[in-house]
Amino acid sequence: MATVQITTTPTVKRPAWHLEVNTALVPKKGSPSVRTWPQLTEDLRALNQLGDDWDGQAAKAPDPNLIRAAQSLVEYFNANNWSCADRVIAGVNGTIFFEWHVADGYIEIEVIEPNRAEGRSVKTGSQDAETFVLVQR
Repeated sequence: MATVQITTTPTVKRPAWHLEVNTALVPKKGSPSVRTWPQLTEDLRALNQLGDDWDGQAAKAPDPNLIRAAQSLVEYFNANNWSCADRVIAGVNGTIFFEWHVADGYIEIEVIEPNRAEGRSVKTGSQDAETFVLVQR
């Protein structure tokens, strides 16, 4: 299992992330959050410790490149005044998820490639999900 070193300040300038579709549910600072970005970064670091079959049901270990991309997204979210995600978790296929539970609904962003993340948001009381994409350019 490869270990990824994550730092809170990038040593190289990374291309900026770009939101392909403007979602109304972007969690802006001031939205209630029990977490801080430094705490979430620690959670992200902990994902390095997961190996294959971490859930006992054949889940793939988080891809180190996706963990680095997720850290880059943390920096983007913080710089763009997003409130801190409620949690960051590993997906069973090696991807990384961010989740927000906000007054207006639910938002999740899945880092699926080193330069691409897909998001879904559902407004409170709705059965319809809005999808959006974040790409790093």
